Amino acid sequence: MKMHLTYLLSFCMIIFFLQACNQHHAGIGKMNNAYTCPMPSDSFFSDKPGKCPKCGMQLIPNPNNINQLSNNSINRSKKFTCPMHPQIVSDTMGNCPICSMPLEPLKPDSLKGTVSLNALLKPVNHQVVANVPMIHLMPRTENISLDVLGYVQYNTDYLYSIVSNVSGRIDKLYINSPFQKISVGSKVAEIYSPELVTAQQNLLQLLASDADNSSLIQMARQKLLLMGMSQRQLQYVEQTRTALLHVTLYSNYDGTVLLNDESMNVSDGKNSINNYNNTTDVLPIKEGMYVMKGTTLFKVFNPAKTWAILNLYDSDVPLVKKGDKVVFSAETNTQTAITSSVHLIEPYYNVTSKTTSLRVLFDNTQYKIPIGALVKATIYTGNRTAQWLPKEAVLTLGMNNVVFVRSGEVFMARKVKTGIVYKNLIQIIDGLSTHEAVAADAQYLVDSESFIQLKS
Repeated sequence: MKMHLTYLLSFCMIIFFLQACNQHHAGIGKMNNAYTCPMPSDSFFSDKPGKCPKCGMQLIPNPNNINQLSNNSINRSKKFTCPMHPQIVSDTMGNCPICSMPLEPLKPDSLKGTVSLNALLKPVNHQVVANVPMIHLMPRTENISLDVLGYVQYNTDYLYSIVSNVSGRIDKLYINSPFQKISVGSKVAEIYSPELVTAQQNLLQLLASDADNSSLIQMARQKLLLMGMSQRQLQYVEQTRTALLHVTLYSNYDGTVLLNDESMNVSDGKNSINNYNNTTDVLPIKEGMYVMKGTTLFKVFNPAKTWAILNLYDSDVPLVKKGDKVVFSAETNTQTAITSSVHLIEPYYNVTSKTTSLRVLFDNTQYKIPIGALVKATIYTGNRTAQWLPKEAVLTLGMNNVVFVRSGEVFMARKVKTGIVYKNLIQIIDGLSTHEAVAADAQYLVDSESFIQLKS
């Protein structure tokens, strides 16, 4: 009996001692928990470094206090960034120095979640795990202007032909060189035509033998006029009763003489300028040559009515429309700015220069810009309000355009419909909403052997 009482008393004393130790450790932890034992089972805390009285291990700083300090420091050091240019980071609010957009608060790295094993095991051609800057769609109004190059060309609406109305021999030529200026009524050439001499003799025969047959006489006169004789020449023949051996060809236009070279009328800047430079002073039409009826001897263009042919790259064509304002200057007078508008966008693509041409009509009377002179122009297409992303955020996959959308722990490839491209921006028409974040640079998420597979 005494032995049992002794064992029971010893057991109660052991229990009382253990409870006292636990209360002691808990009291110390409540007073200050700056340091703790690395063994979680000991649950020992202290306000200064030392050793754990339970296991004898060296105490370490409490990680809960470190996290709290880091969270407080993050809150005190709030950063701001540009939604379109993530590389811009500032300690204060303001505007982006690149695009002048308002800066937004930068989310701290501590708010980023960890990536689960399930996300890491997904196929890499469906989604990508990465830590890259992100941006959002931004509604924005852009005042679009395009800087383009071009040259001055003939306006074919004011390009005329001097044609021989009869077949015969050129006995006298009044045009001495290309680019000679002529006016209405200027002599071009004198042509001997047996056909024309015969028609005059027929008229004279009718006047002599059948003067009362007014209808036949009138038909003979009309034939001579259609063959190129002037009214004054016809009156001379009737008065003198003598047939003229030569008919004088006159100009009906004011302008500058061009050679009859169809290649000079091609609206191709490279070919046209080469033709201007290779033009010599030798005329292909010479005295003594025979010409057929309907032959074009020369062409005449009005230098006061000209075009500025501007070349657009295919990405700029959708931005331009007929009537847009154009301001340009020629290399011969860079100090003079000429204002006009888009007159015509040519409906074909130049494979050689990889451009589409547009025509700007202007009056060259005052400026006197020579044909073939190079010009620098700015086309003002007006304001465009749209949803924009940087071009780097959109990846082109042949017929599809793709962005990488943040979805939980990963980036998912998604097809989007794009619109116009202006400078470093691309318009997003469909496939993305403003609250969704995308990778700022899609190229960072693709390697050289990747094949992006889009979900249907």
